[in-house]
Amino acid sequence: MLTITQWRGVVDGLAHLHSHSPQIVHGDMKPPNVLIAKDGRPMICDLGLARILVDETSFSSDEYASDEDQSWMRKINTTTPHSGTPRYLAPEQVDLNRPSKPTAAADVYAVGCIGFEFIYSKLPYANRPHNLQGQIFHDIRRGIPPASRPTTSHSPKTSPLSTPVDGVSLLWDILEWCWRRDPSSRPMALRLCELLASYEDAIVSALERQT
Repeated sequence: MLTITQWRGVVDGLAHLHSHSPQIVHGDMKPPNVLIAKDGRPMICDLGLARILVDETSFSSDEYASDEDQSWMRKINTTTPHSGTPRYLAPEQVDLNRPSKPTAAADVYAVGCIGFEFIYSKLPYANRPHNLQGQIFHDIRRGIPPASRPTTSHSPKTSPLSTPVDGVSLLWDILEWCWRRDPSSRPMALRLCELLASYEDAIVSALERQT
């Protein structure tokens, strides 16, 4: 089992990507794309699907952007919908009517899945060991989350993290916030960094009491 600290390191790395201007999204966040160094530090790798989010209209009037630069930015901005790995895809990415390209919000959804897998050593959609006949896609479209909150952990009554019961509830508040169906209601990676920095000790203590 990997640790909350290592998950926080992944979130920190993702926040660093998202902080670039123009913003960079990874597009295929999953545990195999996280390398663990000898000292335990996680490193995000495989940026093959990474995408730079650019308002192309801003380049048309930018006297400093050469034709070659504009062409490159448009080229790198063409990652297609359904890129990525099924278990870690956000609902908007598998929408049959208007599938979305990778976004920062989709990265956050996926990093929530990574956190769950790191901490519990279980796959998202663990009841689907194989994506036979697109079962995982079907579950995502139906609004089934990657994992369910343990029955011993109470759901928040108001907004996320408003009245935490214990460290495990705190953890699940964060995970479920990452997995919200509406991309605009998910936290930014930087906000996740702040939450994990504040609550890491409480979460670790609660998880240790459960083992």
